[in-house]
Amino acid sequence: MRTVYQTHVGQVRSHNEDHVGVFQNQKGVHLAIVADGMGGHRAGDVASEMTVEFLAKEWQETIHFETPTDAEKLAARNN
Repeated sequence: MRTVYQTHVGQVRSHNEDHVGVFQNQKGVHLAIVADGMGGHRAGDVASEMTVEFLAKEWQETIHFETPTDAEKLAARNN
């Protein structure tokens, strides 16, 4: 699968705080993540990057997630 994504810095900020990724788990199921950096909040770029990194690691290391509902449970469990 080939994926393409794009984010935009917006009208107000000087740098983009968003992070995006597409990841595949051990069963070959893909997960696309878009984490909004919450521009204007302290370390919004760090928080969005950490979120994508954490969810990607969990997704890639498991065979138990196969549906969007499974991904939602992962996010809720670690919230």
